[in-house]
Amino acid sequence: MSKQLFVSLRHRLALLADKGRSFKTTLVIGALSLMAHPAFADLPTAIQPQGVQAGDMPGLWRALLKAGVAVIVLGIGAVAFYKIPMGALKKWEEYRDGRAEIAEVKEYFIWGSIVLVAIVAILTTAASIL
Repeated sequence: MSKQLFVSLRHRLALLADKGRSFKTTLVIGALSLMAHPAFADLPTAIQPQGVQAGDMPGLWRALLKAGVAVIVLGIGAVAFYKIPMGALKKWEEYRDGRAEIAEVKEYFIWGSIVLVAIVAILTTAASIL
């Protein structure tokens, strides 16, 4: 290990010296790279998704794809939960300004509620299928 480290450090110093830097700069950069050597430690192993064994790459990709699709579906649901109430507030503002009738406001609120309930049902079904 120390021999490999020494060869690696000597190689780095030779590369730095070739770039026209001064010896002091090369020495400082070399010393800093030597001090940073413990930073090259192994990373901890990633937590495997449920139902996937270690080393099963296709299973891992399937699990990650399912999780990604679930996040996208939840994002679409979040956008719907933002857009429909904002549209209802806009429709209420139009009614208040006299540009819409109360029947239009009631219709928007009823259909908005139906759409939100349908989106919750679809999200629940999608989450259970995945």
